[in-house]
Amino acid sequence: MTDNVAEMAKPLADVPSNVPADRVVDFDIFNPPEIDEIGLHEAWVKLQQSTPHEVVWTPHNEGHWIALRGKRVRAMYRDPDHFSSHVIWLPKSEGLQYGLVPTRLDPPQHTPFREVLNNAIGITVTKEVEPIVREVAVEIIEDLAPRGACNFTEDYAKQFPVRVFLKLLDIPYEDVADVKKWVDQMTRPDGSMSMEEVMENFFRYVDPIIDDRIANPGEDLISRVVNNDIDGRPMTRAEMRGLVSLLLVAGLDTVVNALSFFMEFLARSASHRHELVENPKKIRLAVEELFRRFPVVAEARMVKVDTQVDGVTMKAGDMVCVPTILGGTDDQMNKCPMQVDFNRKDTSHVTFGDGPHICAGQHFARQEARVTIEEWLKRIPEFEIAPGSKIQHKSGIVCTVEDLPLVWKVK
Repeated sequence: MTDNVAEMAKPLADVPSNVPADRVVDFDIFNPPEIDEIGLHEAWVKLQQSTPHEVVWTPHNEGHWIALRGKRVRAMYRDPDHFSSHVIWLPKSEGLQYGLVPTRLDPPQHTPFREVLNNAIGITVTKEVEPIVREVAVEIIEDLAPRGACNFTEDYAKQFPVRVFLKLLDIPYEDVADVKKWVDQMTRPDGSMSMEEVMENFFRYVDPIIDDRIANPGEDLISRVVNNDIDGRPMTRAEMRGLVSLLLVAGLDTVVNALSFFMEFLARSASHRHELVENPKKIRLAVEELFRRFPVVAEARMVKVDTQVDGVTMKAGDMVCVPTILGGTDDQMNKCPMQVDFNRKDTSHVTFGDGPHICAGQHFARQEARVTIEEWLKRIPEFEIAPGSKIQHKSGIVCTVEDLPLVWKVK
């Protein structure tokens, strides 16, 4: 257990009367058992395979349910009438402080905000901005290639999506360190900052930006978002704050972490790497397979009304973790799910969620991953993890690779 996690440790919750004894597990989503020994996804799948049940309950993080099977996770994402997005962060006391619109809204209130996001970062805009995405990727990789080594997490994964998104948002690069710190405390908290403090920092930061984009609208994503009506009325300041903060969280964290898992795998598997070098047209399909195999999100839902699930009663107000981590890696959804197969047919996963809150930036995430692999393999086709390195994963609302030292021969 890391020092930070130890500092966060809180008393275990009492088991409520609606939780049968055989559903109780000792599993902390922020620090899964054996994560340092076997890896992030393997630790979660070990929990999934340890029980025949589709849902279990843990006393960690104030006590909550965990959905273990991909189909059950998908069903909960699709059922806002029973599993509300009003609280999507664990523990619940912290999640109640999380106030980003439209993430915490259920339909029909959620729908007009989602339309705004779709127009701002949907598939049409994604296609339009690919030249910017590729330009940034090439710039970073061409700087790294002559070095023969890098910490991929720090030198690329935390640089590339951030630089791209800052261009699209039109905010200064020097602000990144502070904003990323707040994002990290939101998705992988270490106890140094409460969710309320995180939200205060976000809103204090975005307020002057919002004022500027209302007064001087441009073509950037923030201007596209805040200069909209919702059902014929102007957005409130709280709604604008939530949408702009959500863009920052999405752009500065999720893809950052997925890329590191992808490159860790490619560094370990020469055969898969060679497959893509020899046939670059496969990269688009390969990206979908990598997203299936290495999902990184473990958010939550709040039970809206008493609900029967898998033979147990979930009470109104209960929290349930709905980990996308256990979608594509579920052997009931994919054959041999822990194997990466770039020729896999009928790939099934919930890596981008499902239902009304399915990730608005999913097309953008796929594009960033595809462009990264295309441009990296053109310039650095052979690379490996630096000998003697111990790669560590960190679990959370969004999971990550702590450091990924790579080496290669310079031509």
